[in-house]
Amino acid sequence: MRSTANARTVACPMVAPASCLFAVPLVMLGGLAATWSGMGYGRLVMLLVVSPILEEAVARAGLQEVLIRLRAGSWTANLVAAVAFGFAHGVARGEILAGLGVIAPALLLGYAYGRWRSVRACAALHAGMNALWLLVASSIQASTSVL
Repeated sequence: MRSTANARTVACPMVAPASCLFAVPLVMLGGLAATWSGMGYGRLVMLLVVSPILEEAVARAGLQEVLIRLRAGSWTANLVAAVAFGFAHGVARGEILAGLGVIAPALLLGYAYGRWRSVRACAALHAGMNALWLLVASSIQASTSVL
């Protein structure tokens, strides 16, 4: 059991830089896509910086961590946090069912947190996912405006 804790401690410092290597190019591309689609910089900063940090702090370091410490089990804690995360996104959008699409990525972020316990890594991955979403959304918008 002790070797697992040591492996987490050793792996954790490597996770954040590696996830940043993945997330930074996506964030840059997402920023370009958002700029091309006419999105303001304030909204862009919210989607790629502020929201990932705050949401991961609440969902992972908050709810998921509390559930893990209450001995709910890692998978249960992840599932509860992911469903709550999806519900919050649905409420924020004004469509509860829209939050269902957020649950799968939230499960991946929850898995990463359960594995490495790094909110920084989760926030970087979250920013990368948001940037990827911006890229896809802007390319769909561009392709439909051409038609």
